[in-house]
Amino acid sequence: MKMNPLKPLKAMKTLMTKSAKIQLHIEDETKKKNPDWFRIITLKKQRLLIKDKLNKLRRTKGMMLLG
Repeated sequence: MKMNPLKPLKAMKTLMTKSAKIQLHIEDETKKKNPDWFRIITLKKQRLLIKDKLNKLRRTKGMMLLG
């Protein structure tokens, strides 16, 4: 059974959009007079999790192209 090649691409696009939104929140928070560093750290951790998922999808997509 072959996986639909568009499904990982759609997931990657969604994750990239989420990552960009989180980055904007990080930038907004750091520009504040008294930034909430706990919130910034939490947002950065969320962004790292998304990057890990993106890397996993990229590897999966690469294997699909080879298989």
